[in-house]
Amino acid sequence: MALDPARLFAVLAHELRAPIGVARGYLRLLQQGNPRMDDARATYVTHALGALERLAGLVDETSELARLLGGELGLVRTPCSVPVVLADSLTSLGDRASRVALAAGDDLVVDADRSRLSAALAALIEGVVRAQTAGATVQVSWARAGADAVITMTGPRARVRSGRSPAASAPGTGAIRAEIVVSLHGGRLDEARRADGAVHGVVVHLPLA
Repeated sequence: MALDPARLFAVLAHELRAPIGVARGYLRLLQQGNPRMDDARATYVTHALGALERLAGLVDETSELARLLGGELGLVRTPCSVPVVLADSLTSLGDRASRVALAAGDDLVVDADRSRLSAALAALIEGVVRAQTAGATVQVSWARAGADAVITMTGPRARVRSGRSPAASAPGTGAIRAEIVVSLHGGRLDEARRADGAVHGVVVHLPLA
């Protein structure tokens, strides 16, 4: 029997929701119902809840991807300005946006699900930022290349990757999800390489509207 990734993701998300819900519920009861909890224990509970909320978010995102891959959900695509979508992406990055330099470029338009594409680009940008040394700036630019809008995200620190997905240049599960979302838009990811061949970022290709 062939492996169906969409089915796998859906089952995994379903199976993880129950234990997350139980653990989160008990931690919230402990947090809200124990006024004698000392500062150290309160801190531990807060950190544990934060980790569970992050895990719950990953499960929800995985479930959504499964529905997209399985055809249960469809992209809601409209003509979108590339610089506007990138601006949305930077807004979602919060403080990390200060480490991103957005270059000026032509107002290219792609047919896209704006919220999902901006989240995907934000994940890729964040991954490149995380791969840099503290304080280093990531450059984001875009240009037309034939029938594609090409978005380039690069940093000064090189990471040598061989035989792996271009999303590996932007470490984190968010980058892997982003690669799937970009592919659903008819696009692809490539590695951004310096003249010496070292990988220092990600290149996103999206078909122009």
